[in-house]
Order: sequence, then C-alpha cells, then structure tokens
Amino acid sequence: MAQLKWIFFQFIVFSVLGWLLEVVYRSLINKRFVNPGFLTGPYLPIYGTGAVIITSIAYLTRTIPIPYKLLFYTVILS
Repeated sequence: MAQLKWIFFQFIVFSVLGWLLEVVYRSLINKRFVNPGFLTGPYLPIYGTGAVIITSIAYLTRTIPIPYKLLFYTVILS
C-alpha cells in the first residue's frame, strides 16, 4: 500500500511540475498566459505518467548496463 501511495504522489508532483514548466514556456513564447492542458486544474497527466514509467523502469533495471537501459527507455517511451 505504501508503494502505491508513493507512485500516486510521484504522479501528482510530476503532473503539476510539468504543467508549471509548460505554462512558463508557452507563456513566454506567446507573451500572454497560456494554459496548455485540457483539464481545469493545474496539472498535465502525461508528465505524471511518463515520470512513473521512467522511475518504475529505473527500479526494475538497476542492474542492467547503461547502454541497454538507454535502448530500453527509448523503446518503452516511444
């Protein structure tokens, strides 16, 4: 249960941080406030999902050499 809470926490944190990063970037480019999400809250689930996938893969592949990890990350996230 604690593992599930940690995954959910990571999902929320990275969703909000991804939204914040994208708001700053898009607002600077367009010189006005731009909400990049299709949801009404300050979060983008795609960033949370990607972070959970990457951290899960990192945990599962901690004993594999780095070149293989790079290939694995590329295939999974594509």
